[in-house]
Amino acid sequence: MRSPRSKERARTLFLVLNGKKIGDEALREAIKRVRQEGHRIEIRVTYEAEDSDRYVLEALRQKGVDTIIAAGGDGMVNQIAAALLAHDAPVTTELGIIPMGTANDFATGLGIPTDPWEALQLALCTPAQPIDVGIVNEQVFLNVATGGFGTEMTTKTDEGMKNSLGGLAYAITGITNIGSISSITAVMKARVVSTAQKEERAYSILDKKQGAEDLEEGQKLLEDGSEVEVDGDLLVLAVGNARQAGGGRQLCPQALVDDGHLDVSYVMNIPMEEIPDVLARMGQTLDSGEMLDCFGSMRVKSLTVDCPDGLQVNRDGEPMRAKKLDFSLQPHRLKVHMANKELLVQPSQTLRHGKEVMDRKIKSAATVDRRQQQQTSISRLRTISTVLQQRSWIGFHCVGARSNCRIGS
Repeated sequence: MRSPRSKERARTLFLVLNGKKIGDEALREAIKRVRQEGHRIEIRVTYEAEDSDRYVLEALRQKGVDTIIAAGGDGMVNQIAAALLAHDAPVTTELGIIPMGTANDFATGLGIPTDPWEALQLALCTPAQPIDVGIVNEQVFLNVATGGFGTEMTTKTDEGMKNSLGGLAYAITGITNIGSISSITAVMKARVVSTAQKEERAYSILDKKQGAEDLEEGQKLLEDGSEVEVDGDLLVLAVGNARQAGGGRQLCPQALVDDGHLDVSYVMNIPMEEIPDVLARMGQTLDSGEMLDCFGSMRVKSLTVDCPDGLQVNRDGEPMRAKKLDFSLQPHRLKVHMANKELLVQPSQTLRHGKEVMDRKIKSAATVDRRQQQQTSISRLRTISTVLQQRSWIGFHCVGARSNCRIGS
């Protein structure tokens, strides 16, 4: 086994793998390569949700583990994060991610590569960044908690369709269920920061560079900590620690994972006949991070949503339903390996350096792979050439032999 380069300390990774991905060849090869670099990787495979909790506890009790790696989708990452909080993991505990799910919204937003070896290099080369953890009714979410029509469709989407079509499965389910669209009576109460009042009971988050002088006519900057209330017929709700959900839709395009606040986006009080058109336009604009006029937004310290008929919520791929939802935040509760500094208020000064080291390793490995492929191709061509030459020589003598036989007859 080769030892790591002199500048790179040998590390111990504790990898928790979703059992559905146990046969993934790319992951198998990535683990082999990292071990050849001199690092240690312990692997545990989950088949039930409770397995994640047990393995996280094992990792926390084991001395020398540098990083716990969640290999799976958003739901798997959520399970690992929830277990870390449940077992009161130190805030210095590092979490790495190998995206292997259907949408991988959280990992994609953090800039984590989809290639397993590259994702492992991110965990090995870059410093983990402190991030906030969202809480809803004592349940954890790292990314975005969504409610309303889109969430109902996510819950209804067939597992086999998700495996074969990926994020497209959610869109197909939404289209086929368009006739079942309905709003939900809700009351939202929040304590806001960095938020302006557009009109009565309608709000919008200020851009980081905006101040009171930048507000549009009729808008009013709310004092931080102000209590606001919004009620009516709720169509879409997104409470974001990060930005995207539903297969890349930027539901909370200004959210930061380390600012100590949650970003809330919502659509309320849309006439029934306008809902299909609103949903269609949402699909066209949210991919680019734009917000429709019908969207309201708030940046909050806390949020309470009351729904007499209950609200279906999806938190990092994990479904839940309740009549009352209490949202809060634990600031800087976990440290996560990530590449996208745009989601951070204050990225570590060493993050850029670590990312450069990772990029050089990936580029170097790609060069080596290309050379090996070229050598393999050349070797195959030589083998084929040799075989063809041998067959040509044998064929010539066989023809000669048959000719001789015919001449001698």
